Amino acid sequence: MLKNTISLTLLIIVTFLTYRIEAQYDINFYADVMISAQDVDHKHLAEKAFKDLLLEELKNDTAFQREWEWAAIPVVYSPDSSFRFVSWWVESENPSENRVTGILQFRGDTSLTSFTNRALYESGNESTFLSPNRWIGAVYSEIYPVPEHDSVYMLYGRNILDEYRMLHVLEIFDLRDNSITLGLPLWKNKDGSKSYRKTWEVARGAQFPVSISSDAGRIIVDHLRPVPYNQDSRIMVNVPDGTYVFYEWKKDSWEYNDRLFDDDQDRVIRNPEKRKEAAKRDLFGNPRN
Repeated sequence: MLKNTISLTLLIIVTFLTYRIEAQYDINFYADVMISAQDVDHKHLAEKAFKDLLLEELKNDTAFQREWEWAAIPVVYSPDSSFRFVSWWVESENPSENRVTGILQFRGDTSLTSFTNRALYESGNESTFLSPNRWIGAVYSEIYPVPEHDSVYMLYGRNILDEYRMLHVLEIFDLRDNSITLGLPLWKNKDGSKSYRKTWEVARGAQFPVSISSDAGRIIVDHLRPVPYNQDSRIMVNVPDGTYVFYEWKKDSWEYNDRLFDDDQDRVIRNPEKRKEAAKRDLFGNPRN
């Protein structure tokens, strides 16, 4: 009787492990097809299979500890490891119908919150609350704690708006009171108005790094200016103009400032010897690796 019990237990373990290995192979395969396939229909079929398998993986009790290595499908964890967010982008034939999907999971909770929407974006929705059902779709790659706010986080992500423009987003996740609210009026703009999130439309292919200090106390971005998409185009796109703006946390919000360098630092930029020394440090004054 004991031998039969042990044999049955071993069979169950082997079967379970075999299933897990095969499932992991399948999910990696579908993730690759979803991102790299040339045919749009193939992308969407692969996405359905990928999402079904991913939901099963996430619902597993040990799934929160598992990490995947999909370069185009980031799995990002909150600084306190209380939740994680998975997001991905799938192309459609009509760029305006490109779809972004996100899934939020709290540690120790098998229930999942889906952020599924066609990329919702209007310049006016910097000034309103949003929700998982009404979401500016973005593939998030970084999470930061919001200063002086427990259970409130800032997520940085990107999305392709169309063949000309990329959208960069700094979204606020307010997870207080056992709810999920997107956006808080924590950004003080140059004109004194408040924004609930920050968004930037940038020409596709243009470099637009968003530099965020580890405590999220300072956020530095390139200043943008509109230019024609190409020599013969009437379409205008935004590109960096070589100057910077930054937002610095003061009291209860990030305040806009278009003077990144003070007078001393301006003089450093003009002095060749000091410029050489300054080049060894990043925009935050930290030594470069």
